[in-house]
Amino acid sequence: MDPPPHFVLLAADLGYVGSSELYSGDSLAERAHSLTRALARSPIWDRMGPGILVLRTDPVPSLAALGRFDEADVERLAVLARSLAPAIASTRYLDYEAVVAAVEMLAVRLRAVFGDEVRRFDFVGVPRGGLIVLGLLAYALDLDTARLGAARDPHRPVVIVDDCALTGIRFRRFIAEDPGSQWVFAHLCSPPELRTALIDRVPRLSHAVAAIDLRDLAPDEKVERYEEWRTRMERRSRVELCWIGQPENVVFPWNEPDHSFVNAVTDELDWGWRLAPPERCLKHGSTSFPDGVAVQVYTGNQTGCRVAERFLFGCLEEQVFLFDRSTGDTLRLDEVGSCVWDGLLAGWSAERIAADIVSRFDVEMERALTDVRSLTRELLDRGILVAA
Repeated sequence: MDPPPHFVLLAADLGYVGSSELYSGDSLAERAHSLTRALARSPIWDRMGPGILVLRTDPVPSLAALGRFDEADVERLAVLARSLAPAIASTRYLDYEAVVAAVEMLAVRLRAVFGDEVRRFDFVGVPRGGLIVLGLLAYALDLDTARLGAARDPHRPVVIVDDCALTGIRFRRFIAEDPGSQWVFAHLCSPPELRTALIDRVPRLSHAVAAIDLRDLAPDEKVERYEEWRTRMERRSRVELCWIGQPENVVFPWNEPDHSFVNAVTDELDWGWRLAPPERCLKHGSTSFPDGVAVQVYTGNQTGCRVAERFLFGCLEEQVFLFDRSTGDTLRLDEVGSCVWDGLLAGWSAERIAADIVSRFDVEMERALTDVRSLTRELLDRGILVAA
C-alpha cells in the first residue's frame, strides 16, 4: 500500500538564494523560483514516490515537498534539506567569461611546465565537457588541428582535457582504453589532494594541471566523524577510489557534476540535488521528468482570502493538502473542500463556489451552499485562512 501524501519541509527561509550567482531574477521570490525549478529536475525524483514541490514566496520564500513518501524518501529529503543552504553557499558558477579566463590560466600553467613543447603533444577531450574545454584550449595554445583528437604517436605525451575532476573515476576510465601512452591531465577545476593522489596512483601520469583549486569541505563538515565517513564512502563505492573527499560544487554553462550521499535507511548512495536552473546550465536532470516534477507557487497575490503565514499548501491528486509549519502536521481537504479552497483564494462568493460544486458533484445547491459556508467558517476560525 502506498504511504499517504504528506509534506517534508525543505527550507523555512530561502533568503540565502539572494546572494547566489546561480539564480536569476530581480527579486528574492524570482530567485527562489529559479532554485525550485532546478531542484525539480534533480535525478533523485526517479527514486521516490509521486511528488511535487511547493513554493511560497510571501512573506519570505519557503519550500516543501509534497508526495507519497516512504521512510527512505523522507530520509533522503531530510538530508537534502539540511544540505541545501551549505551546497548553494559552496557552489561556484563559472559563466562563459569565467570559463574563458580559466582556460587561459590553464594554458599559462601548461606552458609553465612544458614550455612551447606542449604544442607538439597530442590532445584529447573527455566527453562531453572536456571536448568543450579542449576546443577553447586549442585557441589559447594555438594548437595545430593535427594535434587534436585521438593520439597518433605512442611515444608522444597525450594531454587529456576535462572540465573538472572531483573523484578521478572518469579520468581513470578514460585512460583505461589507452594503456600505452604517457599522460598529462589538464582540466579547469579539481581539489589539489585529488591531483596528488592521481599522480601517486597512475604510473604513466606525469602531471595533473588545473586552473582552479577546489576546497575539500569534508574535514570541516564531518569534523570528528571524518575518518568514519571516508571509510563508509570507500566501502559503498563500486570502484577503486583514488581519493575520498567532498569538493566544492562547480557548475558550468554546459554541466553540473553529479553529487551523492549515503541514505541511512537504505545504506546506499543516493543522488544529491541539481542546483543549476535550466537557464544557467544545459545539462538537465531526471530522465523520467524531462521538465522536472511539478512546481506549485503561492505568491500571496490572490484576490480572495490569504493563507496564514505558517501554512504551505499544494494540490496532489486533485486534493489540497495543507502543511502547518508550527506543528509539522499535514491536513487534507477532500475534493469538495478543495473546490471551496480554490474558490476562496480566487475571491469567489459563497454562491459562486456552491454553483461550481453543484456542476461537478451530485449535490443540491442548498446543501452545497451550507457546506461552503461551514468550511469557510472553519478555515477562518482555525486561522488557516485570513479574510481579505
